[in-house]
Amino acid sequence: MRFAQYRSMQAQVMQAVFKKVDKNQLGSVISMMLTNLFQIMIEARANLTQVGYVAGEEFPEFSDAKESLSKVFENTFMFGDLLLRRPTPIHVEYDQHTDWKDILTWAYYICSKSGVFLPEEQQFLDLIAKESGILPKDANFQNPYLDDSEKPRKRFEDPKPAEKKKPKKIKRGPRIIHSEF
Repeated sequence: MRFAQYRSMQAQVMQAVFKKVDKNQLGSVISMMLTNLFQIMIEARANLTQVGYVAGEEFPEFSDAKESLSKVFENTFMFGDLLLRRPTPIHVEYDQHTDWKDILTWAYYICSKSGVFLPEEQQFLDLIAKESGILPKDANFQNPYLDDSEKPRKRFEDPKPAEKKKPKKIKRGPRIIHSEF
């Protein structure tokens, strides 16, 4: 399966999960997802370090190392989907774990130096890095992936009072009195 197809399927699954999860349970679901995601990335990092893989080199020859590199790619983009679509609840959990930022910085570097991603995928990686604090945000940075529930809402303004309608005047001409008939 191609990476783009896998990512599309991954995004659909995440959207379905967010629609089904009660808002009261959202925090615990996110915590569980991120804990598992970063645990997989920690294990993948250990495997790649053990075989001596350096970012930007050719893909590793060993199947375990290839699998680990694949997990880094998949989980980095999955975290990006979560972070860019639901930044507020993700930051609540992510910001509590300083070690996760180190892992994500390493994963971003691995992904960026791999040279396997299309320009739009590289742009997505850069958005992840900006939203997570790896790269500084531009003054005009805007997250294009925000769900409607995350977009800043306009401040409520009182509606203008309805204008009172003036009754229409019916023009009346001279009246005929019954005696004139």
